[in-house]
Amino acid sequence: MARRGGTRGNEFHDCPSEFDEAAVPAVSTAAPKITGRLRQRSGFWRSFASALVVTWVLFGVPLTWINGPPPSSFFPNSPTALAEEEFVTEAVLGLVQSGAAEEWFTRPEVISPLAVAYRDTGPDSPPKKRLIWNGRYVNSFIVVQKFKYESLAIVRDLLGWYGTLWSFDLTSGYHHVELHSDFHTYVAFSWKGRFYVFKALPFGLAPAPFFFTKITNELAARWRRQGAGLVHYLDDFLFIQGRSGRPFAVEQASVLQDVEDSGFLINKEKSTHHTGLSTAD
Repeated sequence: MARRGGTRGNEFHDCPSEFDEAAVPAVSTAAPKITGRLRQRSGFWRSFASALVVTWVLFGVPLTWINGPPPSSFFPNSPTALAEEEFVTEAVLGLVQSGAAEEWFTRPEVISPLAVAYRDTGPDSPPKKRLIWNGRYVNSFIVVQKFKYESLAIVRDLLGWYGTLWSFDLTSGYHHVELHSDFHTYVAFSWKGRFYVFKALPFGLAPAPFFFTKITNELAARWRRQGAGLVHYLDDFLFIQGRSGRPFAVEQASVLQDVEDSGFLINKEKSTHHTGLSTAD
């Protein structure tokens, strides 16, 4: 099948015709949902966020095509995914449980490959595995907006204050941001003969950092208007209490309440809600 711009090292393959009924276990209703939480709390976002961000929260973020959407294509999963069948099956189940992906019973337009990446965790520990959705083909058709992350100058400015440092990290940050339903069919994968589409931003989608940063910037701006000193990069937030004049416990409680009201979930294992002194030069 023809593709825009010639070949990119990928081949078109026929989709699987048989379904493995035992491949994907039943979804547990006890698993926490992530995708949809921001929309469910849209009233909070309406109270302070820009009209554009509120629209994204309500209806999902859109993709902009360079010259139209990609042609219908199916790409096979990587050998690394096939070699890690149990891990991938569990990871796919996790995506479905969180709401980030859902099974489709008709073939999506573009099915991108899955792979497994490994990260060294030390000589005495097995490597950490991570499921990878390879969106390279789809990304080649998408307009990716330019934007800037917060600069190190903000960090240097913060370190010039005496105060209490604390931080938090969001759980599966991208999966909080819904993708507009018109584009689900282009952001898909297959596993064990079943088709799945992403309902939220997947890791590997080129414009995901732009959308996520634009949304979280609204929270950062809200807290700065209240006098908080902070810097953030994607789903990581670092605060130094002292600028607002409010007691540490009051400022921290206010920020954490906003996070809860926004619908974002905090990764408690990667967050430090306890005090630690900052030193100024």
